Amino acid sequence: MPDDDDVGRSQVASGPLSSMAPPLRAQAPEFLVSLNSCKPSQARTLPSGVGKARAVQIILEHIKARLDGPLDDIWQGPDGHDPAWQPRAGMTPEEISALIVEERWARWCTELLVGTGYGGSEAYGSGKFTDKQFFEAFGRDEPVVSVRMACQQLCTYALLSRGFGLSELTGNGTVGISSGPCAYLVDKCFESWEAKAGDETIGGAQGALARHPGLGPGSVSTFQPPGEGQATGSHAVFVLRTLRQPGAIDGLAVQLLDTGAVRNGGSQTRSPRSNADKPRAARDWVGGNYDNGLFGGKLGVVTGQTAVPFKGVGIAKTRTPSEIQAGIARAQRARPLGILRLVLLSRRETVSASKPVDLSEVAYVSPPLWMHDVTSETNYYISRLLWSLRDLPGFTEWQGVWVLENPVHDLAQAAFKAPRSRALRDLWESTVGIKRPDADCCSAFMLVAATNDGKVRLPWRKKAKTTTIDGHTTVEEVVEPESRTGYEAIVSKLGLGRRLQEKVKDNPSGFTAPPYFAPW
Repeated sequence: MPDDDDVGRSQVASGPLSSMAPPLRAQAPEFLVSLNSCKPSQARTLPSGVGKARAVQIILEHIKARLDGPLDDIWQGPDGHDPAWQPRAGMTPEEISALIVEERWARWCTELLVGTGYGGSEAYGSGKFTDKQFFEAFGRDEPVVSVRMACQQLCTYALLSRGFGLSELTGNGTVGISSGPCAYLVDKCFESWEAKAGDETIGGAQGALARHPGLGPGSVSTFQPPGEGQATGSHAVFVLRTLRQPGAIDGLAVQLLDTGAVRNGGSQTRSPRSNADKPRAARDWVGGNYDNGLFGGKLGVVTGQTAVPFKGVGIAKTRTPSEIQAGIARAQRARPLGILRLVLLSRRETVSASKPVDLSEVAYVSPPLWMHDVTSETNYYISRLLWSLRDLPGFTEWQGVWVLENPVHDLAQAAFKAPRSRALRDLWESTVGIKRPDADCCSAFMLVAATNDGKVRLPWRKKAKTTTIDGHTTVEEVVEPESRTGYEAIVSKLGLGRRLQEKVKDNPSGFTAPPYFAPW
């Protein structure tokens, strides 16, 4: 997501102020919008008449370079930065330092969390893991981070990445942020907990929180239906950036990184969420998790046509620059516990429901891959997978698809405990391959796809829905309704599932793949 003294591997992005037409209207940096709107500075092309083997090699080299390189092009694009979050005349050195470190955190937090699949620890095997185990693993010498997150996991990892310890997020029998009232975390990670039901202004509670001088990044708002426990519809969401802005309620606007549950307007508006309610980043994407634009009015959560009452917001304690830097450094080192397969298609038309993938168009399939480099501390978060497919060489005739899976059961337990240097093939053969050759070892949850206009989409996604009855927890993987987009054959035929041991499709010969893509 890496030196801890950079912001997306650069200082605060200094895009031209002229990109903001006067009068300047602040617009929060939006990673997922800028991903497709920015102009890549080093786009690579395919030579005319290049053969299939050479084309595959060039594309793989491009993807690997993008995985390892900076994300500066995204953060420096017109939608990736804004003067409101940059040092400006009249600021004291202390204010400049605080602004830089907060923007550094916001960027690294985004790179860590954006695009993660919906779910929690149970997605790695029902009864095999707890959220507490994952949160504890985020703080060990070789940190690990889940690639499946619901709202409470997003909030918890956000606060851990700000330098809070897990003990500061624990109380009332709960480890990590809850999607119910969090008053029990006052004097731990929260300075205060403020709430009055029925007011969903950005500040909440008749605007008292908006006027609270400490309301800022890391603060958490929650919504909860009537009754005890975390019933369906319960939700928690954290603040990524804040801005005092004229015209917003109480003069405050906030940016959230969320699952997609929060909508414009108060939750007293009992109507289904429309496409216009969604952030720009989400309108052409299946599911979340994504960074929103600025909210300057009311926040609401609606499940179906049922409004979810607002419960309040916890004011995150102020962190010193050194504490935030320590949290960022931890986030940068955390390896995502996921497995990948890259598929390259030779086709001119973008995949759609009416023009689905034909497996005869598949030109290359990679071996199963870790979401990290076993020879270094480089990690391939979903944000980097997205960037790796932007402006793919020859994108009018070639398309790339990442198949994202999380290990389950025995393989998940072995991967969770193994050092990051352990090869995937070796780990698999020493666990699942020997003990139960036909056992499920992976679960596909998302596709990341390039299109024939050089852009990137999330066209297919699953949600892990957890149900607990009489102390017994079950997990059901549900495909998002919008996911019927023509990519189903890639998931069913080329995903890992039970067939991690199978040889990949007959790939073209006569080319040298980067070591990361080396055949098993």
